[in-house]
Amino acid sequence: MAMLAIVLFVVLFQATVGLQLFRLGSVQTSIRTTSVPLLRETRQIARLTTNVVNQTTLLENDLTTGELSRLREKYHENEQLIDQVLSRISVTNLDEDVTHAFRSSRREFSQVNEELFSNQFKQRAQEARILRAKDALQLKLTELLDLLDQLVVRSTTTILAPFKQPEIGEAGLEAYLVFAGEIETLNTLRSGVLDVSSLLQHSANEQNIDALNNNLHFRLRNIGRSLVLLDASEERATLAQVASDMIDLLSAEDGLIGLLKRNTATRERFDVLKRAQVAAVDEIDKRTNRIVAGANESFEQQIDNARGLTETIMWIGIATTILVLAGIFGVNRNVIRNQISQRFTVLTEDVVAISERDYGHRIRVDGRDEIGTIARALDTFKRQAEELQRSNAELERFAYVAAHDLRSPLDAIQDLARWTLEDERAQLSETCIENLELILKRSSRLSALQSDLLTYAKVTEMDASAEILELSDEIGQIADLLDPENKFNIRLVNDPGRITTYGLPTRQILLNLITNAIKHHDRTSGQILVHYERTAKGHKFTVEDDGPGIEPRFQDKIFKLFKTLQSRDQVEGSGLGLALVNKLIERLDGTLAVHSNAPNQRGSKFVFEVDDLEDVTTSVRIAV
Repeated sequence: MAMLAIVLFVVLFQATVGLQLFRLGSVQTSIRTTSVPLLRETRQIARLTTNVVNQTTLLENDLTTGELSRLREKYHENEQLIDQVLSRISVTNLDEDVTHAFRSSRREFSQVNEELFSNQFKQRAQEARILRAKDALQLKLTELLDLLDQLVVRSTTTILAPFKQPEIGEAGLEAYLVFAGEIETLNTLRSGVLDVSSLLQHSANEQNIDALNNNLHFRLRNIGRSLVLLDASEERATLAQVASDMIDLLSAEDGLIGLLKRNTATRERFDVLKRAQVAAVDEIDKRTNRIVAGANESFEQQIDNARGLTETIMWIGIATTILVLAGIFGVNRNVIRNQISQRFTVLTEDVVAISERDYGHRIRVDGRDEIGTIARALDTFKRQAEELQRSNAELERFAYVAAHDLRSPLDAIQDLARWTLEDERAQLSETCIENLELILKRSSRLSALQSDLLTYAKVTEMDASAEILELSDEIGQIADLLDPENKFNIRLVNDPGRITTYGLPTRQILLNLITNAIKHHDRTSGQILVHYERTAKGHKFTVEDDGPGIEPRFQDKIFKLFKTLQSRDQVEGSGLGLALVNKLIERLDGTLAVHSNAPNQRGSKFVFEVDDLEDVTTSVRIAV
């Protein structure tokens, strides 16, 4: 009955989960097909609206007609894009009142912008007509000045003619006075014409058009009064006609003053439109923000719905899991307690005993289930570990005995060859001497190999007790031992003073690495630096040399037994130095790496790290 109740509850919960999953799928579809596109479209609306506002702001500049046309084209393109986006938004579930209000504000904004564009085109046309009117007036002024200059020359010639005669009568004097008055009038006319020209040249930025109109008419009336003072003649008639043409160009409906007034009215209308545009921009900003806020609200609501459904499913799953686990626990409690838990406890004790190298311990668990299989596998592992320990011990013993027993025969061979050379060198042939020297050289190499092999075999017996090292003294002693002639600059960088670590192994590692750097250096002198760094693990050493380096393709081979990168006739070595370093680092549970980029760059770096044993007070042995 209990199991039946559990099954019914599980079925009920799973049905509820299925319903929630269906609702969650609907929400996710809505987010993917509606909320996300709506959010994207509203943001595009905001961006396009900003572009339109920026474009219409350019109307404040004095743009040419061509620039206005191009700006208007870009403006209309953005307007069309906004219409397209609004059409897509209209089919979504965004509040219709919000989009309607935005469309209304945008229509007002567009009407103001269209009128602003029209106003600017009108201003450019009026400015062109004003410029043409000024040019026409200037031509008339120039014509009037030319006529006046001709009259002044003629009158001056007439005045000076009587003075060429020996005597001047009363008639000549009277004529002189008449023409002198005419010259004065002509100069007055010329001065008035220049005043009019000056007013026209400085009217480009004239703000008070009425004042300009009054000044121009005042000057033209003076010119008319001065013309009356001249005697009636064909020239005066011509001057009067030119002056009349100037008045028409100035005061006619399409004259300069009228054009200036209409242009001022157009500019004033532009200012009114700009104020209306600012108000429209504020309104459209509010509407745009409402659209974006509505899209964000819709998106966040859908996300909240999805989050709520997900949490509901999660809690249903947790409740189902707890119920199932409680049922299983209640039904199988006795089975787990009596048949599994007790056997696991015994098996755990067996595993702990074997991990402590108690290979004589008997496995006390059996059976045909999974626990019995684990117990049989553990028994097999115990026998294999015991056999491996025995094999390793025999192998190391053999290597030690073999290396040790080779010492006497090798010494005998070296002594015999050396004594023969010392006592009988004069009676021996050169070939015999070369062969004996070769025997000495090869036996010395074999002796070095035997010594290194013996050291390698005794690694597991090396004392690894915690020891305080004065690092600078250790490096100095190694330098004196390996380089008594001081050909190499061997020194410590970043001296830490005293450190506590594995004493003998650390000395051996540093000795082998520095020996390797000297032995494989391609020059008679060089530099070998030992860098020290304190790390979270312990002590980090870097042995750096400036030798030829090691190519990357060889770097994984140099730590293997009897591996050398050069012929033993070129470099004396057994091929065990770096292998011994690697074995020591492994036994100390440290790390070892080599860094070199030969032949592109000289030098090599051997980096190893060992533990800090400052808190260790008892001697430890390296694990086999």
